[in-house]
Amino acid sequence: MYNMKIHLYTRARMDSKEIGSKFFQILERNKFAPDRVGPSEPLRLKYTNEVALSLWKSNEDGLFGNISGKGMKPAFYFEAMWWVSPLRVFNTFSFLFHDTIFRRNRFEIDQEFQECISLFLADYGFISHETSYLRQHVTGRLEDRMPGIFWCNYFGPLYIDFFGEERLRVFPWIDVTNQSNGMITYLSDDPFQLIDNNEKEESAKNYLGRESFGDLVRKQQYPFETQKCKVPKIGYEQE
Repeated sequence: MYNMKIHLYTRARMDSKEIGSKFFQILERNKFAPDRVGPSEPLRLKYTNEVALSLWKSNEDGLFGNISGKGMKPAFYFEAMWWVSPLRVFNTFSFLFHDTIFRRNRFEIDQEFQECISLFLADYGFISHETSYLRQHVTGRLEDRMPGIFWCNYFGPLYIDFFGEERLRVFPWIDVTNQSNGMITYLSDDPFQLIDNNEKEESAKNYLGRESFGDLVRKQQYPFETQKCKVPKIGYEQE
């Protein structure tokens, strides 16, 4: 049903009601107000702002929280997950949708991506078709390896410092824009140009350094191995 995704990672806290309130404002403003919400599937609660904000909280021990939602017209699904624990570095936000929604709502999806980067103080993120995402995927978390290079990529200050700002800018992206002290890069005019051709993905990974990305040949031998690659040294941020 869903074959495209937005994915964001942040070390910043996500568990405040203020963030939750602003997040649902972003969804509504970009025509993605959910129909149903809940902590997990099946999503049984009819969406209202009051109901959604009541779910935007950590569990009883205060260490974990999550909320999901989905819409029917247009069809989409989102999930926000956060940890208040030194055992987990990144909190995450995912927004899933079909490519037909992207074609009709490209401006709103791009706007939502940018606004969520700013709201969540994202460190890294991307927009990708599932074909591009799955062919680059290897087991591991962001603190283990970079997940790939995709149609649209956000590099926050952490990753700009790691790769080098000038080095990131001079690669032949289709477009580069500044966003929230970071930069958004586009690998092609649209994500569908990358479905049957991974040359641009591979060229970008070779340029930035293969040692930061998963080894797909090794994955064939050890599909469940967590690959440890060259990535920024990352610590948990309480604030």
